[in-house]
Amino acid sequence: MTKTIELNGESFPFRLTLGAMHKFDNKFKAEGITSLNMHAGAGQRIEHMAYLMLVGIEAGLKYEGEDVKRISLNWIYDNVEVKDMKEFTEVLADESDEEKKT
Repeated sequence: MTKTIELNGESFPFRLTLGAMHKFDNKFKAEGITSLNMHAGAGQRIEHMAYLMLVGIEAGLKYEGEDVKRISLNWIYDNVEVKDMKEFTEVLADESDEEKKT
């Protein structure tokens, strides 16, 4: 299922696929997706959230047949505002609810 998140006034498809989680795990090694700690230091949390946002959007764009290169980690750092994080955490919570229902 593809969700949509809005960042900086632009809508992006978002999918937290196995491939996206694998990319996240490879990036953070021992701090993989299963150990994502929202109580970690602010810098670490921001890096984790930005990268999770990136891999989920990349998976969504790929699924929709859109250009994955239109988004980058630097774009996320430069354009995502604090207000956008609330919607993103709601999308993540919704993803978790979907997993529990199946």
